[in-house]
Amino acid sequence: MTWNLFLSVSYSTDMNTSNTQKNHDPTLLLPDGRQLGYSEFGRADGQPVLYCHGFPGSRLEAELAHGHCQQHNIRLIAPDRPGYGLSDLMPKQGLEQWPHDVAFLVNQLKVNQFSIIGISGGAPSALAVTILLPEMVQNCSLVCGLAPLTDSRLQAMYPQPSRFGLQLLNILSLPRQLLAKPLAHWLAKHPRQAMQIFMTQASSADRQVMEDEQVSTILQNSLQESFRGQGRGCLADINTYCSPWPLDLQDIQPPVQIWHGLDDKIVSPICSRFYEQIISHSQAHYLPNEGHFSLPINHMPEILKGILENGSAPFKS
Repeated sequence: MTWNLFLSVSYSTDMNTSNTQKNHDPTLLLPDGRQLGYSEFGRADGQPVLYCHGFPGSRLEAELAHGHCQQHNIRLIAPDRPGYGLSDLMPKQGLEQWPHDVAFLVNQLKVNQFSIIGISGGAPSALAVTILLPEMVQNCSLVCGLAPLTDSRLQAMYPQPSRFGLQLLNILSLPRQLLAKPLAHWLAKHPRQAMQIFMTQASSADRQVMEDEQVSTILQNSLQESFRGQGRGCLADINTYCSPWPLDLQDIQPPVQIWHGLDDKIVSPICSRFYEQIISHSQAHYLPNEGHFSLPINHMPEILKGILENGSAPFKS
């Protein structure tokens, strides 16, 4: 699929079509008094899919998939993680707490079952929901997903000196936390510079898709919105990524699709190869010449098609 075709589908779809929606700023009050923000894209009567945004990111990021969700009859529900955008930070932050917020959200939206997508740094949250709400999650898709960096099984897959750097995360808890806070604050104050730094590390495919003004605008708006909470969500995520996860990936019951660009310079494809080895009901797709941003942008139709086709039946081995 060419980049121009993506634009024609995503941004030229007739918004007067019945049952289409692009709802950016609804919120609801959670049982503990916190606010949860979310957006909805695609078709209001479509198959529900929960979108877990990247890092840093927000609910606004999911607008990139709006046109494709309309075409595939999908209702895309994109919540802000705690501390991002319109969502308040949790008093006790943790991966195991997030599924409670998700369950409340989908119940309020009259959704009984749904599929879930975790993009990049949203993969841990998607996996937490998949593991802890197996009766609600029909299938899970991990797209350029970050893996548990402190897991020794993942670390063993990396060559030196990267392996040594990851192993330091296991023993440098206090210095890590001291560094995370100023990093989060800097990102909150300088979102555009952060995007420029990301791009210096990105592949040529990523730089190419980011040259489009509409795509760049959506991602920059999402990045800026992610720091509405002064970087508190970013800080919480950094601590999550660099700490052991309270999840057993071998407990995953719904089928999982894994997508990764082989030219991803931001999250190594090693992360997806790790997931492929650990998760029994998984199917991996490695795309040459695709990077971190270009893969979900250029291949969202295939990702959505996989969600619709696989339902809740395990993949055949």
